[in-house]
Amino acid sequence: MPITTDDIKIYGSLNMPTGDGSTAGGAIDTTTRIVFDDATLAGTFGPHPVAFSSTVGGDNQNCTFYGRDAGGVIVSEQLTLNGTTPVTGVQSFSRILMIDFATSHSGTVGVRQGGGSFTPLAYMEAGVDTLRRPFYNVIADSDGGSQRVFYEKVFVKNNHGTLTLQDAGMSGGGPMATYTAFGIESGLNNSQSVTNRLTAPTGVSPYVNTAQNIYTSNLAAGSGQGVWLRLTLAAGQTPLNDIYSIQVTGNTI
Repeated sequence: MPITTDDIKIYGSLNMPTGDGSTAGGAIDTTTRIVFDDATLAGTFGPHPVAFSSTVGGDNQNCTFYGRDAGGVIVSEQLTLNGTTPVTGVQSFSRILMIDFATSHSGTVGVRQGGGSFTPLAYMEAGVDTLRRPFYNVIADSDGGSQRVFYEKVFVKNNHGTLTLQDAGMSGGGPMATYTAFGIESGLNNSQSVTNRLTAPTGVSPYVNTAQNIYTSNLAAGSGQGVWLRLTLAAGQTPLNDIYSIQVTGNTI
């Protein structure tokens, strides 16, 4: 079978801090999947999140939601799965920033709005214990201060068992492209990290949103291409809640 969109996933790196004081980047972390689109993860949870598993009588792990309330304050809520029976929270979220399991789950976990549509907003397959948006809780400097530039590392991975994604490339877009751009690491499966998310990595292609080839233009089966996202916030920047997206292209036989 040829490579399909289901074979190409965007994962996190081992170090994705929630503040500015610790290491960022490192090797690929396939237990963390990255989501960019508000419509597939955030949105308004109507107002409470609902979680459920595809495993009958199986999964009963704790699942913690992190996000912002209507006032912009980061809040959290822990739910305990009950197999395929939906479990509804009580915390009101205006958007979700991260969903995290304390221990691995065996089934596919779905998340939907409480009191809203029954169509799941996100799925977490077995092996994925964290679903998150980039740049958790970044904050612009106050008026009269300085511009702040943040860096977050993600990986584009080819999960196909045998085939190479040839002529592989990337581009960035969406409303947040005004503030966000990407740079491609030299080499595949690179484990570079930086002191903190305010530190620029080295050996990265220029930060752009136009179409760029990945390293050697081929993404072999099982390989991951490290990509650094750069977010630039001017002093006094008002809160932003919009979409940045990465599109991966290529061909296969």
